[in-house]
Amino acid sequence: MQCMDHQELKLQTQLQEVVALISAYLNTDPPPTPSQRALLDEDIDYFLNHIQPISTALSKHLSTTLATLTNIQAQGPLLLFLPRPTTETRTPQTY
Repeated sequence: MQCMDHQELKLQTQLQEVVALISAYLNTDPPPTPSQRALLDEDIDYFLNHIQPISTALSKHLSTTLATLTNIQAQGPLLLFLPRPTTETRTPQTY
């Protein structure tokens, strides 16, 4: 979840914030000290009490991502022949 934009989960703002906070907590290196963890006790409890809507939103997001990746994979070699977007401006040729 560390690479995910938490707003993509389509959760209430407060749940998005607690998911981001818990995700950051879990990815901290070195791990937080017991006193630092104590500061998050209320947030951890809130997260655990709302795990159902969080897991449902995460599952939907992952299903959508999987479907997108499956579609890309199914098109496989065709993607190699698609024109690449450019940032340069081309002038039309006249014949």
